[in-house]
Amino acid sequence: MAFALAPLALALLVGPLRFDAELLFRDPAASTGSPPYLGFFSNLGILAWCVAGTSSLLAALTLPPSRARAALGAGGLLAAALTLDDMFLLHESVLPFFGVPENLVLACYAASAITYLWVFRDVHRLMDWPLLLASLTLLGSSVVLDVLAGDMEWLILEDGTKFAGICAWCAYHLLAARYWLRRALGTDRVAHRATGITP
Repeated sequence: MAFALAPLALALLVGPLRFDAELLFRDPAASTGSPPYLGFFSNLGILAWCVAGTSSLLAALTLPPSRARAALGAGGLLAAALTLDDMFLLHESVLPFFGVPENLVLACYAASAITYLWVFRDVHRLMDWPLLLASLTLLGSSVVLDVLAGDMEWLILEDGTKFAGICAWCAYHLLAARYWLRRALGTDRVAHRATGITP
């Protein structure tokens, strides 16, 4: 309900702060007169980040305290941060405006992902870990292409590897959330007997 009231609060601030209400509330394609496919893959990527974060955090909130719960919570929080970053251009525009270098933000994300991979390696080994490894490789390749190339002719390759990496991240965390929730509910007895980590 608090989020539902946010537009009303913004409506009171539009005048005093000289915001353009159309840019705040309308779809970007409609506001700019652009084709409806404006930002198509970017939007799909944001949805995939959101799905990964939501499924992981929901599973983490549902499971009893355990290594699996901690791993899902960490992965979900990282996905949630990247959802907000992609949606609001945090590392590209907002944070640099406040003096935080873009490369520093990217380095923090990379360090967080590597830490997540290493700290919970015992949990990842039980999952579809090649998906997670592929995700980090593709996302890392996208960042390298962005930093080294910085040219529009590399755009499809750069953003294509990023989108593929996001999809792999989403698939991994959806499957992981499903796996641990099924174990906790007792509907995956084979996996429960085969592993040594409590759900």
